[in-house]
Amino acid sequence: MFIISLPFELIFTSISFFILVITILIVLRKRKLDFNLNRYKLVLLIPFLFLQSIIFPQIVPDYSFSFSHIDTQLLMFFVPLAIILLDRKGVNKISMIKTTFVWSISIFCIVAFITLFYKLLINFEHRMDYNFIQTSMYHFHYPYDVLYINIAYTILIFSKKFRKLHQVTIGVLFFVFTLLSGVRLGLFLFIFISIVYFFCNIKRVLSIKFFIFLFAIVTLGLVLIKTSRYTNDKFFDSLDKIGFNTKKYVSDIGEDYHKMTLRQRLWSTAIEAHKRNDFKLIGYGPNGSKPIIKSIYLKRGFKDKSYLNSHNQYLTTLVDGGYVGLAMLVLIFIFSIIISIKNKSLENVLIVILIMASFLTESMLERQKGVVIFSLFLSISLIQQKKVSH
Repeated sequence: MFIISLPFELIFTSISFFILVITILIVLRKRKLDFNLNRYKLVLLIPFLFLQSIIFPQIVPDYSFSFSHIDTQLLMFFVPLAIILLDRKGVNKISMIKTTFVWSISIFCIVAFITLFYKLLINFEHRMDYNFIQTSMYHFHYPYDVLYINIAYTILIFSKKFRKLHQVTIGVLFFVFTLLSGVRLGLFLFIFISIVYFFCNIKRVLSIKFFIFLFAIVTLGLVLIKTSRYTNDKFFDSLDKIGFNTKKYVSDIGEDYHKMTLRQRLWSTAIEAHKRNDFKLIGYGPNGSKPIIKSIYLKRGFKDKSYLNSHNQYLTTLVDGGYVGLAMLVLIFIFSIIISIKNKSLENVLIVILIMASFLTESMLERQKGVVIFSLFLSISLIQQKKVSH
């Protein structure tokens, strides 16, 4: 229930996780708690990242702690512990989590397309509106949705749990949603995963069928891009930014709509807030920088953007968690990659890279959707496989 609920409404995730915790506690009362702590010691870095953000700021004289500052991040403490308790029997539980996650995201995409077709039927006269497709598809927030899809896509193509037909069908489903969402980084990462898979399986996939399928996918992609002006502008604007001289294909509304300068302003504001802090080592505390960042926004004339965070998790962690918080976050990523390599899991390595890349453009630990996906898959990546005795 918990895994299936992840891409949908937040309330479903909260309710299902509460049921999960109660179930675990009931089961533990009847069974002996027997597991190797050494196998899970690095997973505990994630709850500690959460705890340090609460404990260290207490030494700052002006910091006013409130439960509302940490309610979103609470799952960063509880999810890793739940994963440890669920995984006592080994990799089967992890495999089940990943497989269920792929099916959950598949259902999410189907719901999104059904919603889109329904909106098309009842609002047919508005079909040519600039971002009609993006506003009509069922979604939470596209950067988060596409991260979920890219993780599911990685599991789908690298796992042996899915049939070839399922991999192709679900893969196309994920590709169409990613393309229509207009999330540039998400599309780039989707292509990156596909390229890695191709070179890892080049002997197996290289065939006439592959080239026919590739041609069909590219054709489908171009048709979808041209169908949506929003997607068209984002696609060609991105190509122009990397030197392909495609600016002439971007509409006037798109030129203003998709500017990168907003994020640059948000990033520079976060950096200034960090410089103003007298306690740079430990930061402002959970959400402690919001008043300072808002005052800088207003001073710079960004009144209509004063509610936004930095849209970069590394900067948000630096500002609120200081050098200690940022160092811990980076260490979690480094250890996750090292353990994944030791476990010979390219799948986990790619998932960690996806989350790391997504943190560049979104402050994902400021929302429950980001906290859950970070806590869940980084916990899985940090679990050390049991040594097989011969």
